[in-house]
Amino acid sequence: TLWWVVLGYVTLLATLFAGILLVIAGVVIAVKFQGLVGTIIATLLALVGLLAAVFICGSLWVRFDPPPGIDLTAEEHPDLHSLITETGHLAGGVRFQRVVLDGEMNASVVQNPRLGVLGWYRSYLVIGLPLMESLSSEELRGVLAHEFAHVAGGDGKAGAWLPRTRTTWERVVAHMSAGPYCPLLPRFFNWFWPRFNSRAFLLSRFNELAADRVSAAVLSPAVLSCALQRLPIQGERLEDDFWDPMERMILGNGPLRENAMEQMTTLLRAEPDS
Repeated sequence: TLWWVVLGYVTLLATLFAGILLVIAGVVIAVKFQGLVGTIIATLLALVGLLAAVFICGSLWVRFDPPPGIDLTAEEHPDLHSLITETGHLAGGVRFQRVVLDGEMNASVVQNPRLGVLGWYRSYLVIGLPLMESLSSEELRGVLAHEFAHVAGGDGKAGAWLPRTRTTWERVVAHMSAGPYCPLLPRFFNWFWPRFNSRAFLLSRFNELAADRVSAAVLSPAVLSCALQRLPIQGERLEDDFWDPMERMILGNGPLRENAMEQMTTLLRAEPDS
């Protein structure tokens, strides 16, 4: 997989370098041959090279929006941040620029590159409110340890490189395929992307297993097993007993629940029917 990434980078940089050479060649021709033909040739070369260079630079500078949600600051939620810090230390050490609350039955680590394919990542921890309502503090610690293992020290950083690179290249390939310039590049990346993505996906499965081992080391396997079993059950209860009735109410133009969040909390904290 590393060699496929190198191949992608080499192709982009070679195209960028060729564009710069065309611009330089156009300038040289314009200086040495000042007739009409020389001027036309120089202009065409410089224009093609400039378009290629600008297109490549625009493709490399992919933009990632921060995850939506409510910021959970350390000042307002010290206990949660204490649990995050302690778990991050046990999982190998990891820091986040922001902790974000959303409405999903999930937790995830989002890493957005500040410099496109060049990296310099900003890390976000996204925690779903239904997830926190469904799990005990120890079970939540196990789920977070699993996510932290993807970006923590040791093997985790190598594992984190893979999904980050895969996501970034997905954006780059989409930009390349939609671009009207450099017609050969979309052909190359339509050939390159499925082959790189299939290998990256396979390796990501091994990364998940490694994260499970880290999570089990932070907690007892029994607690982790309980958390992993509880999540799909609670997710199904939330969908069937909360979101589906609310959707039917909205479609029927009925009034929205005034205490929806309290009802969700009550549902998730109650023991499920056997």
